[in-house]
This record gives sequence, structure tokens and C-alpha cells, in this order.
Amino acid sequence: QAVYKWISILKKRAERCPSNFESLNLLVTAELRFFEAVVLHTNDTSMREHCLWAAAEYYDKSIEKSIECDFPHFAAIANELAAKFYLYCKRTQLAKFYMHKAVHYYKSYGATNKVVQLETRYSVLLRFQQSTHKNGAQEYENTGQNKEEKTQSFTTNTFVNVSLCEAPLAPIR
Repeated sequence: QAVYKWISILKKRAERCPSNFESLNLLVTAELRFFEAVVLHTNDTSMREHCLWAAAEYYDKSIEKSIECDFPHFAAIANELAAKFYLYCKRTQLAKFYMHKAVHYYKSYGATNKVVQLETRYSVLLRFQQSTHKNGAQEYENTGQNKEEKTQSFTTNTFVNVSLCEAPLAPIR
């Protein structure tokens, strides 16, 4: 009950001042949906899937809003939590993508200790992204592409890796 009370207060603040509170409200809602799926709806498959799907959408909305409002610290946290969510869902490629983005945003505002913690705890997830980046950089240096083409190619490679999900979430019914 107390959690829902605080969430309603956060929601009201997000309505009054979306640039300051909406990304946080969306992130808390994502975590709440994830919690509901894991704890409250373990026996109701339909409701569980619905909550998981909703959580995924709220993580993405929170990340988008954090970036839009120039809150890299919220973008970092939202990406990290989304990565953990996708690990739980056994969607490793998406978890890798989101963890890589979390590290990027933590680095962007100087949270080096957090980056070290993530690189230590999730080395398997981050190793794939790091090795892809290093190999990609060597490939592009050899072909003589300019900097914009290198960035565009890496983004495309990352997107292709994300699209190769191991176990997709079931659609909402």
C-alpha cells in the first residue's frame, strides 16, 4: 500500500513537471510491473506475460524520456535495470545491448566506480559488446571509411545483434 501511495505522488509530480519527473515515474512503473510479474502473478501466465511486456515498454519510455530531458544518470540506471530485466527473461542479446548502453551513460557523467562494478559483475555481457566494438574499429580502419560511416556501421551491427534474441516475449493477448 505504501509503495502505491508513493508512486501516485510521483505520478502527480510527473504530470505537473514532466521534464523533471516523468522519466523517473516511468522507471518506477517499469520496476513495479516487473515485480508484479515475478511475485504477484506467478500462477497466472496471461497476467504475468502482460506485466512483463508492459515493463519492457516502460523501460524504453523511461530511457527515451531521460535522454530527451538530458538526464544521463537516469538513462544509465534505466538501461541497467532493463538489462537485468532482459537477463531474467532470458533475452541475452537485449541484455547485452542495454548493459552496454548503461555503461556508456555511466561513463558520460563520470561514474567510473559504477562502470568498474558493472564490468566486473557483468563481464560476460559486456565482453561481447567490447570485442565487437574493437573488431569493428579494426575492420573500419582497414577499409578507410570516415568517422560517420564507422559510427553508422557499429550502430547497425549492434542493432543486428539485438534482433537475434534467444527467447522472445509472448505477445499480449
